[in-house]
Amino acid sequence: MREAELDSWYEEWRRLGDRVEVLARAAEAAGRSETARLAYLRACSYHRTSGVMLLGHPLDARVVTAHRAQKAAFQAAMRLTQMPVEGVEIPFEGARLPGYLFKPSAAAGHRATVILIGGYDGTCEELYFLTGAAALQRGYNVLAVDGPGQGSALLDHGLTLRVDWENVIAAMIDDLVARPHAPTTSVSLSPQVFPRKQFERFRAEFSSAIASRSPSPPPASSRTRSSQTA
Repeated sequence: MREAELDSWYEEWRRLGDRVEVLARAAEAAGRSETARLAYLRACSYHRTSGVMLLGHPLDARVVTAHRAQKAAFQAAMRLTQMPVEGVEIPFEGARLPGYLFKPSAAAGHRATVILIGGYDGTCEELYFLTGAAALQRGYNVLAVDGPGQGSALLDHGLTLRVDWENVIAAMIDDLVARPHAPTTSVSLSPQVFPRKQFERFRAEFSSAIASRSPSPPPASSRTRSSQTA
């Protein structure tokens, strides 16, 4: 990789992602499912890294290529996982917000759910690595979604970044509590990169939305947990 050259950055990370994806497919064909799953996840991360430094306006076509490769590798990994994973498309102002609903097991029962939100250059696939896998290991359901200005919502649906994320979060909660196969006892918001003033502005809205939308509102102490921001 040549220092300070974004073309070189993109090409080298793309090649690495492609090479590891070849290994993943070979392992899957040989019946080594766990080896293949982990290789697909590495390829996903490498493809995401290849395009992330190119994100800007006007849109570089390589960002779209990298994003689609990232998504394909991630979904290949999820086909090999033991936990239930559901692709979701959350209705929002006449459009759809794409993402995933993960559950730690297929066992019935109510669980708390963590809603993951990325930053400007984040994707719902990336959120699995940042927080999602750890939350699943601890027994939480996880909802990871590309909001306006992020990932597939931007690149595939043309939804640009906006300030009023309390309305975006409300749509996510509405969709979540309407899913009878994933009953939720409480909701926790985990934003990765969020402006403090904006976070403070909608924190009260978020707490109110959970209380008004939850089918069985839990105690306030567990209902309004939110991650603090920098």
